[in-house]
Amino acid sequence: MNFFNILIIFTVCYILYVVTLILIYYKKEIKFKKLLMNLENLKYNFYIEKEDVVMENKLTLEESITPLTKKEKEDAIKEFSRILCEMTNKLYSTYNVLRQDPVDETQKLDGHLMVFQSRLGDSLTGDLHDKLFRLAFDKRLNIFEVNKQYRKDVQDNKAIALGNVVVTDTAISNILSSNELGFSISFMLKEDWEEKERIRKEEEEKLNKEK
Repeated sequence: MNFFNILIIFTVCYILYVVTLILIYYKKEIKFKKLLMNLENLKYNFYIEKEDVVMENKLTLEESITPLTKKEKEDAIKEFSRILCEMTNKLYSTYNVLRQDPVDETQKLDGHLMVFQSRLGDSLTGDLHDKLFRLAFDKRLNIFEVNKQYRKDVQDNKAIALGNVVVTDTAISNILSSNELGFSISFMLKEDWEEKERIRKEEEEKLNKEK
């Protein structure tokens, strides 16, 4: 076998190798495109299903202001607080929170304040916000009663892991009066809270003696 024949054989083998690689590439490309199409179809179907699920308010105006039974009210308040705790955790864990700290050591007994915010249609909390809005509307919830339950749940570690702190207060805005919902948690180190309580009791005793 001369050099020319060897060259021809080598060239043919190389061409076959290149053609094989091209075929493999196109097969993978076709599979990838099919996968993308399937994902797009899945995404499209998801949005279609989501759009189909539209909550309709069927309450009459009379029903919307008729008081609930005590148990219905209590259950609704607990459910509202549970959802709000879930929202709190989601916002906190993703750093979507504002915090105000004491300026220096002389103000440490004033405590710390964390402020959270959500709005209807928000990409992170919109689904939870919608649930809270409908629950507050359908169950005629009093925001002060809700805040009382929320404070208790936060103090019981149901929203954020507390560690060695004392939750001194919480506040919630009226979700029905705006597209936005604001709520906050006030807290301080347990040792600072104990010091503040000691000072408060001493002042009370002093006032009682002066009377």
